[in-house]
Amino acid sequence: NNNNTNNNNNNNNNNNNNTNNNNNNNNLNNTNTNNDDDTNTNNSNDTNSRDEGLGEVVLEPSFFAWALSVGASSARAVGSNFGLPHRDYSYAESWSDASPAQPRLVCMWVPTVDTDCDNGCLHVLPREFDEHWDCPQHPSHQLPATTLDGAPGVTEVRFPLGGLRPLPAEAGTVLAWAGNTIHMGSACSSAAADRPRSSLACTFRRQDSGRLSGAVLPNLTRTDARNLTLECRFRLICQSLLLYSQWYTLPKDIPLE
Repeated sequence: NNNNTNNNNNNNNNNNNNTNNNNNNNNLNNTNTNNDDDTNTNNSNDTNSRDEGLGEVVLEPSFFAWALSVGASSARAVGSNFGLPHRDYSYAESWSDASPAQPRLVCMWVPTVDTDCDNGCLHVLPREFDEHWDCPQHPSHQLPATTLDGAPGVTEVRFPLGGLRPLPAEAGTVLAWAGNTIHMGSACSSAAADRPRSSLACTFRRQDSGRLSGAVLPNLTRTDARNLTLECRFRLICQSLLLYSQWYTLPKDIPLE
């Protein structure tokens, strides 16, 4: 009888434990529900905050690809870089008139192989070293470096050269910067002849920021990019060649218009 009584008590205790466990589970469920509600609310707020007033992001119809060659030191040679430090866009093109200014566009650069100082990594000038960062009217703003006439191989640099920073990166890394950032690609040395740098570049911009000067083809939305026909791809390639023709000597039988 004592044993039976003890067993009954133990059963009662087990039942109590089960009840407590069920309560705990209910509490956990309530906690999970609350967390889900909080997460959904926070995500919604983040999305609204991030998208408010920015408009659709589109892809400029200007793309370029590089495949460096050892010894291609000429700024206008196939297998070389855009040989001088430069800005892709002026400050006025890159930033809105709002206060504080908001970016209108962002430049993207993706190496397709691992890049370093030997095989031709990218170099950029941080804003703190760029005296004319937000001075689009200054004559040196769009000409941070130029070659001197009558002096082959001599370049006049209009910013502190020591401020340039190399950006070694692994293949597939996405590098992005404001359109008015001074940057340049470096040459591939003989030490890296077996792994010359190759890379891709493009520009994303807000749809309400207009179009690229000189471009005939319109900006591309996500839907446009996903549904490119072969003809459209060829047209984009041709336009890119013409847009960058100031950097390279094109055959005379290609009309520049």
